[in-house]
Amino acid sequence: MSWMSVDIGENRWLSVSYYCLRQGVSSGFRMRNWELQGCNDGLSWQMLCKHERDLSFGEQAHGVAGWAVENATAYRHFRILQTGKNSDAVHTGVLACAGIELYGALTLACCGRCAALVEIDGRALGSAAMLEGARAGEGVRGCSRALRRSGGGTRAAAEKALEAKGRREQREREVR
Repeated sequence: MSWMSVDIGENRWLSVSYYCLRQGVSSGFRMRNWELQGCNDGLSWQMLCKHERDLSFGEQAHGVAGWAVENATAYRHFRILQTGKNSDAVHTGVLACAGIELYGALTLACCGRCAALVEIDGRALGSAAMLEGARAGEGVRGCSRALRRSGGGTRAAAEKALEAKGRREQREREVR
């Protein structure tokens, strides 16, 4: 059967708690039977969520749907594996997926090059240098120890971290 995969990058692992898919251009190829799978080596796939005769996408092209995932294991690679026919009567093996979004707890491994950590609400997020890089659109490249954070993209989180750091420094200056 057809499949598509995503590699979130070296030294990154995501424990998925929720995911969304966007249907392809044709409403005739709506996904009905698939699995969300994860692995760390690109070979040994584990099922995270299974769908059989799923009608979540409705009848329109580019439909979007999302599902909760009960998973405690973090993975680097993710794939959508079509396990049965789609809604098309002729081309039943075509996987028509225009997008995937994965949400959950992200773990970043140590690179050994970073300085002090920046925190948000008492949770270590990354070094100031890392966050400056993320603000510039370069993404988070490493950390001084394994870090975890939940939620959206690194750029938005970096913006919040830098704003929080600035407010904290401002309060400290006002107290002096």
